[in-house]
Amino acid sequence: MKLAIVEVGRVAIDLNDLVGKLNRDQTFFEFRFADPVTNVSEPDLGPYEYSFRRIASLAAQRREAGDDYIIAVTSVPLENNYFSEGLSDERAIVITTHEADYLMEIARSPLSKYVAVEIVSNVLSLEYQRVGGEEHKLWHAAPLGCIFDFAIQKRDMILLLFYLLR
Repeated sequence: MKLAIVEVGRVAIDLNDLVGKLNRDQTFFEFRFADPVTNVSEPDLGPYEYSFRRIASLAAQRREAGDDYIIAVTSVPLENNYFSEGLSDERAIVITTHEADYLMEIARSPLSKYVAVEIVSNVLSLEYQRVGGEEHKLWHAAPLGCIFDFAIQKRDMILLLFYLLR
């Protein structure tokens, strides 16, 4: 399965390095670092929020033939204050590092690990849906330290990463 990772705007991690790490220990997923999209323009949901579709459409400019998914990584705030969202009809994933940096400091974990967890959980969720699974059966609101914790409160992401990355 081929996945293209696109930096949309600026993020505080080296995504090319992350691609290397994601490819190093497994062979099922083939990640590539696509050319970044530097201009995100003005928010489309009020004064500061961006819609998932807006960010996904910017990243889609870098899609190549053979890419199964396009993964947009950005630092702008997303709709509903979400960390990420998978868009099954567009075969796209949108991840933001907005407000994640301070959570990773508390968790004593690098921001790149947070992005990696978001990539894996969203790809697995979209693939589960693609074969007929119901997304709501994967995600759960109670923070259990599971990759499918929904993290209703952003601080719940600390618990998730603590359990997953220790």
